[in-house]
Amino acid sequence: MAKSISQATGRNNEPELATDGGTSDARFIKNYCEVIELGIRNQTLHKIDEFIYLNDLQELKNIYYQILENYFIKN
Repeated sequence: MAKSISQATGRNNEPELATDGGTSDARFIKNYCEVIELGIRNQTLHKIDEFIYLNDLQELKNIYYQILENYFIKN
């Protein structure tokens, strides 16, 4: 996933590896199996007038697509 994120965004810094964001149950099951959380980071999530920037949504779509390409297509 880190490779896919870098490829899709052009950023070379390592993504933060954590399970404490949002309302995911990953924080409860991470000790029992591998988990991945990937999504929009936003200060308004689950609040009144929640919104995301369309550029962030486009970038997330590109990341998901790159993950699928890297997983299913052999180079």
